[in-house]
Amino acid sequence: MKTAIAVLLFLFPIVAAATGPDDIVGVWLTENDESKVQIYKVGTEYFGKITWLKEPNDASGRPKKDKNNPDATKRNNPAIGILILKNVHYKEGKWKGTIYGPKRGKEVDCILKLKGNDVLEGTASYGLISGSKTWRRVK
Repeated sequence: MKTAIAVLLFLFPIVAAATGPDDIVGVWLTENDESKVQIYKVGTEYFGKITWLKEPNDASGRPKKDKNNPDATKRNNPAIGILILKNVHYKEGKWKGTIYGPKRGKEVDCILKLKGNDVLEGTASYGLISGSKTWRRVK
């Protein structure tokens, strides 16, 4: 009996650290504390939208817009509320989908991985170019 309990206690941290599909659901503070992104699930896919900006207004004091969107009809949309993560699917401990970068107006492939419960690493790739950012969970 003591051996079984010891084995369970030894294995518990490994089981607790396992990544599940819904573990990215929540609010995340982006790198450099620039914005907060709420990740949520619809069906079997995950999406993320901007819910807060450190600097919500432009130089003229007006709320920032999605001014670099390649779709001219969306350039007047408020920056808060932009859907930046789309069609994200979970498989084998990571999430794959697309991420939209409002600063450049580009949508690229991304892979998201949890580094512990409260750190999310995202790698975006565009052709041969890629870069990673780290987000922290908001509690």
